[in-house]
Amino acid sequence: MDFDFTGSLIVVTGGASGIGKSCVQFFAARGARVVIADPNEQAALEMARVTGGLAAAIDVAEEVQVEALIARLEEEHGPIAVLVNSAGVLQRILPPGELTMKDWDLVARIDLRGTYVCCRP
Repeated sequence: MDFDFTGSLIVVTGGASGIGKSCVQFFAARGARVVIADPNEQAALEMARVTGGLAAAIDVAEEVQVEALIARLEEEHGPIAVLVNSAGVLQRILPPGELTMKDWDLVARIDLRGTYVCCRP
C-alpha cells in the first residue's frame, strides 16, 4: 500500500534523529511538506535541507514555543494535517531503583509533558 501526502503539512517532533527522522523521510518521500521540530537546530536544518522541509528549533515541553510554532505554521502554510509526537529522550537503560530523579524528570518533561503540550488544542 502506498500513501500520498502531497500538499499535506506534517509536523514531526524529534524529527532530526531516530524514529522521528525516519518519519520525516517517509512523509517527505510521499509529497508532504514536513516540519522538523527539534531542539537540535543544526540537525533540524540539515534534515530540512535534505528533505525540502522546514526546520523549527523548539523545546516541545515549552508551551509558548509550541503555540508560537503552530500559529506561525497555520498562518503561513495552512492547517496541520498530521502531528507525529516523536520527541523523546532515552536515558540510560537502568533498573528503576538506579535511575536518578534528575534523569526521570527529564524523561517525564520531554516524553510526557512535551507530548501533552503538542497535542493540546
